[in-house]
Amino acid sequence: MRKLRWLVLPVFLFALLGCGLVNGLQQAITQLPGALTSMPTALEAMSTMAAGQTTADTPAPSAGRLNISLEDAKKVETSGRYSFTDATEGGRPVSTAVLTAVARNDAPALADVFSARFIGDPANLSQILVTVPRTEDPATAFEAIALIGDVLSTALPPDVHATFIPWVTQSYSTVSTSGEQQTTINNLRFTMKLSGADVILEVDPAP
Repeated sequence: MRKLRWLVLPVFLFALLGCGLVNGLQQAITQLPGALTSMPTALEAMSTMAAGQTTADTPAPSAGRLNISLEDAKKVETSGRYSFTDATEGGRPVSTAVLTAVARNDAPALADVFSARFIGDPANLSQILVTVPRTEDPATAFEAIALIGDVLSTALPPDVHATFIPWVTQSYSTVSTSGEQQTTINNLRFTMKLSGADVILEVDPAP
């Protein structure tokens, strides 16, 4: 694996798999928040950014919008793992991120399924949809969880992303048996659901 940042999560989770997928995921869900806080480079940067945000710097939530710009979402392209294509569907702008050749080689089980769609006004998106495979294979599951967190890393505010990571880890492991999972963090509503052989994460404005 050539890209360390989005592989930190899978590597950590693999280390917890002493008793099979279920026990490993349960341990990962319990211990992941503590592990995240032990990664100083990533989380200190996130904490610094969050601390630097003030009421004056943060725009008021817009009805029906995420308060996320496509420009911020596309900053993840600098990692070299994602390629964006802009189009219009049903009269709405849609920018779709897929894996580059480098990332496809790193995560071949996800290569033909993974996509992240950023929908609506590029200055203030209205919805994000991330699609990954549904799987019970530990390696593929961990890669899927890591990609979901990584592709949204520059789109979500730092405080939201830090809370989102433990939730998406737990939700991916339980959505197959417990059905649709949903949570609200600040002004964003996250919904994880099954669609055939895929898992879809929806990011919508909180009602």
